[in-house]
Amino acid sequence: MGDVFGKPAIVTDTHCIRLSNRIGLVDHIKDPKKVEMALWKLVPPEEGNDLCHRFVLHGREVCTARTKPYCDRCCLSDICARTDV
Repeated sequence: MGDVFGKPAIVTDTHCIRLSNRIGLVDHIKDPKKVEMALWKLVPPEEGNDLCHRFVLHGREVCTARTKPYCDRCCLSDICARTDV
């Protein structure tokens, strides 16, 4: 929706769900629709699409799932609920 039609959208893929929980934006929510609804309370509509792209990049490069996250080089470490996971 966001990339193709320019409509406000939050794609709750695995990166979005994992990072939203790990950072502390949501609290142990795994259901994609519930994560999306919780994020809409925090994110302005015009930022939703970019947020998803940033989650993917951040999840691949810094806050990785299969290895220990690189918290020492994370730009969110000062606000992250799970630093040094």
